[in-house]
Amino acid sequence: MSAFAPVGNGLVLCYVVARPNERLAYVRGSNVVRLISGESETRVAAIGDEIEVAARGDGWPLEFDPPPLGGATRAAIVERIAELGDRGAIADVYARSVLVIAQHQTRAGGFLAPDGQDVLLAHALDVCGERGAAEAFFEWALTNRRMDGRLMWGLEQHLRLAYGSELRGRFEALSERPASQPLDLPKPPSGAIRAALERRSELDLFVNEEGIDLATHARFLISIHALIPKVRGGEDFFFEHQADVQGIRRARALYGGAFHGGLTARGHDPGREVEVRPDLRPTTIAVEPGGAGRYKIKVTTGSGSLWASDSDPRIGGQEFALALDPDPPDWTRDAVIYQLMVDRFARPDGDLPRPGSSTALYGGTLDGVRAHLNHIASVGCNTIWLTPIHKTPSHHGYDHEDFFQVEERYGGESALKQLIDAAHARGMR
Repeated sequence: MSAFAPVGNGLVLCYVVARPNERLAYVRGSNVVRLISGESETRVAAIGDEIEVAARGDGWPLEFDPPPLGGATRAAIVERIAELGDRGAIADVYARSVLVIAQHQTRAGGFLAPDGQDVLLAHALDVCGERGAAEAFFEWALTNRRMDGRLMWGLEQHLRLAYGSELRGRFEALSERPASQPLDLPKPPSGAIRAALERRSELDLFVNEEGIDLATHARFLISIHALIPKVRGGEDFFFEHQADVQGIRRARALYGGAFHGGLTARGHDPGREVEVRPDLRPTTIAVEPGGAGRYKIKVTTGSGSLWASDSDPRIGGQEFALALDPDPPDWTRDAVIYQLMVDRFARPDGDLPRPGSSTALYGGTLDGVRAHLNHIASVGCNTIWLTPIHKTPSHHGYDHEDFFQVEERYGGESALKQLIDAAHARGMR
């Protein structure tokens, strides 16, 4: 069978087939195909609803030389698995698996795959964090596909993983619910990974007589995630695992080549705060101007140039803000600040329950804060600092769902306005 590679973006899909004197490769972490013949190279990309071709001139157009796509950079998660051999190959197959499954999903949400296999593909995207793509499939399936046991199982798993899914109401309203039929998932996962690696093509694709073996790509992703150590903390993930989150962002940036966290302190050189993958053999790092008060980081390597990012790389490079230290307003010189977490502070009509679970809701409200302004003033404080009060499912509020709504448990917008008015009447901020 001749070597072939899919090119697509959800609007258009084609397979590029190599002729006897040609070699195929992907631009790393992207869906752009390289057709290489001797010293010449042509690239094929899906742009809009067209398949377009470009030949090398002074340089490749941006669309034909993109950084790794966001789905590909999720391959950085492989680093979290201990005692895993051939990490480089596994990460590359992981990235290609996410990308090739996405190529075969239409903009309507369905997959170019048989019934049953489509649920497997959606579940694979779910477990590797592509929740939006999985949500689009299940929304499409509820309207366009017969409800069977596999679809029921996949939808149940999706609603377990996708907090706040708009499909929950439609699921609960289903008049016909066939018995859930779990998919046949690989066991043990480590064995499935080893077996899959042995049959991958030089493009990191799994193929069969019909073309791309999407089911094997999906099972590969599921097997990888079955080996990732489980985290505890659930609701308090923000507090307990923030370091992990930052590490994942850095790893995803380095998958693309270079990491820069931004917000460089005044007087420091941003170019000295860039981390580059050593295998790229970086030669120079340049700080280039961006928009007003912003900059980009361009890294020249032995194999070309790339832009630094703080997570997923971006076409044309990511702009970073210059850190500024404006003088604080005069009132801060005399401010004595009282910080409080609304849920844990006070109720207006009684005491909070005795301490118990660290993640339970204790029932504090904004009216409770207002009723205790005397207490705050009595300890010498004239400024109140509330932890987040946006709409949130948690007690701490840092996982907000809507920046423009005050959490109704706290009393909503009217309670906030009353608190502000009462504090201002006392000369407090």
